[in-house]
Amino acid sequence: MSYYVLNPDSPIVVLIIGPSQNGKTTFINRIIRMAGNDVPYGREGDRNTKCTKAVSFFDVDVPTSEYVLIDREKRQVFDVPDIATDEDKVLGGGWWRRQRSDMYDIRPRDPQAPYLRLRLIDTPGLDDSENKDFENMEDVLRTLNNLSRSSEEWERQISAIVLVYNSNNPFSFSFQTVIKHYHQCMPNLFGGLAVVNTHFDLANLSRRKAHLIRDKLLGSDKDSARNSIIKQRAEDFRKALGETLSPNHFFLDSKPKETLAYPELLSRNTVAHILSFWRVAKPMPITQMRMFKSADMLTIDAKLQRGLQMAIDSWTVDLRMKREAATDREALKSKLLQQKEEGNNAMSRLQEELDRIDTTTVFSIRTYVTEDDPSVWRVLKDWTFRKRIRATFPITESEYDEFEVVTENSPRGKWIPQDCHYDSKTRTWTGTYESEPGKSPNLIAKAQTTNQVKHRQRIEELRREKRRLKASLVENQMESEQRYGAERMSEQPESERDEQLNQLVRQVETASHLIEVLRQKSPPIDKAFNEAARVRYTKRPGEISVQDLIDFAAAAELEFDIVRPLRRELVGADL
Repeated sequence: MSYYVLNPDSPIVVLIIGPSQNGKTTFINRIIRMAGNDVPYGREGDRNTKCTKAVSFFDVDVPTSEYVLIDREKRQVFDVPDIATDEDKVLGGGWWRRQRSDMYDIRPRDPQAPYLRLRLIDTPGLDDSENKDFENMEDVLRTLNNLSRSSEEWERQISAIVLVYNSNNPFSFSFQTVIKHYHQCMPNLFGGLAVVNTHFDLANLSRRKAHLIRDKLLGSDKDSARNSIIKQRAEDFRKALGETLSPNHFFLDSKPKETLAYPELLSRNTVAHILSFWRVAKPMPITQMRMFKSADMLTIDAKLQRGLQMAIDSWTVDLRMKREAATDREALKSKLLQQKEEGNNAMSRLQEELDRIDTTTVFSIRTYVTEDDPSVWRVLKDWTFRKRIRATFPITESEYDEFEVVTENSPRGKWIPQDCHYDSKTRTWTGTYESEPGKSPNLIAKAQTTNQVKHRQRIEELRREKRRLKASLVENQMESEQRYGAERMSEQPESERDEQLNQLVRQVETASHLIEVLRQKSPPIDKAFNEAARVRYTKRPGEISVQDLIDFAAAAELEFDIVRPLRRELVGADL
């Protein structure tokens, strides 16, 4: 089958996370069943055994169209009620059960719709039933670290993150902890976080609606239980993970009954809405991800710092004694070299942080759908006699003095670009759209800014510190010239003692630099999560030895060889 792919050379890379036994692989298989290319299915777990034990990739091409039912007898589109606006028609009298799959064919609404190329990254379960949360996250981090070194630009980026969670389960405490960790690792992506609530079939919705009516949480059959459930689920998520996270919730039956046509249609169209959500996602370089250290990881790195400090203390004594025995010129030259090494190392760490945040990389603030606005439902129902309705959707981001909004149309509605505007005084974007009456428009608007705007204050602080360091280095050079003339003092050793002083200075300053690296609570993932880090973080703090420190220093790939002097200095030492 031939088809047109929107993004043939830049697949959208989606990281899929969630607890074990909640339907991550089943969700992926739901997408694969809609794909135009031939992709092996993922192995699904059952209620007792999980199957995803390592990170795996699925490269799929999926049509961007919604789907319709084709009446086999009349050979025409069968107009079905919209679950978002006509829930009572769908559920009333079991209408959805009477729409059998032998009565209809399911076809794309737009047969010529382009396809979207995706790479879906399936991950081992978080909140793991085998208590392997760290090992599972370690597998994810190692995979991402390897991808960051790919020769293909698109493989070095992540576009979206999806949380898959059983809609019938509360958000557990251990799961909350892991999600907060992911949020800290990749905050750029969480403004476009999608929560796919699985195991949400129509029979489940019917039961829950009956309970809501019984408990007087719904006024009547005419009220939407689905909207009430979506609203409550979003509120539960905010209570569990805080106001800073406002994901979009999708409710999906990943395995509808094969004998029923409407549940299959609803499942496919939910996936189509998720694809529209991903289309507005902007990729984030993996190198901008960070690794947030747990309490045990901080304790382990503190032990390595202790070993480095032991070596520094010993070398500093040797350095002081050699300077006392040196000529004034040799001693001053050594001190100036030490100041320069200290300044250059500080500048290197500072510049590394600037390189990561002083960029135009997109920072997702939040992704909105028109259904987020309660007035949408009133408009849709009040104007059912019109052929088209026109409405507005406001977005205010008061914390950002600069942001833009990217929009995505749907088969049922479209934004009117010339009638969308931004008010800088109120920091409000107002979009105007048109849609079909009585149908959910499913329009998307994504508010986003850049790293430079998001981290503006921190960038200014780093730039001031950078200017201060440069001025300090210039001042040191001027001191040298004042004492020994305008001719610059050579950095090359002029005697054996000169060489010994230089060696000790570089040992002290390189070890001091490594201490500062270890003190970082949220280092860049591509720098911090190498093989040496993986090995030491799987140990208990009491198992850490000098060899772990040696491995850390070797993995740092520094210009100056600190490994051999460290090994000599710490022979037999206990960290």
